[in-house]
Amino acid sequence: MNDVEVYIADQESPQQEIMGFLHQVITAYPEVSPKIRYNIPWLRLLWPV
Repeated sequence: MNDVEVYIADQESPQQEIMGFLHQVITAYPEVSPKIRYNIPWLRLLWPV
């Protein structure tokens, strides 16, 4: 089990079923690999450059 599947397994129903289904559909493509990211892209846009 990868980190994404562990995270999904820790969720409560119905979120677990929804995320599990989406994970299965998305990872059916061989070029897609599961990865957990904690990046918040919109936060960088709010900070002055």
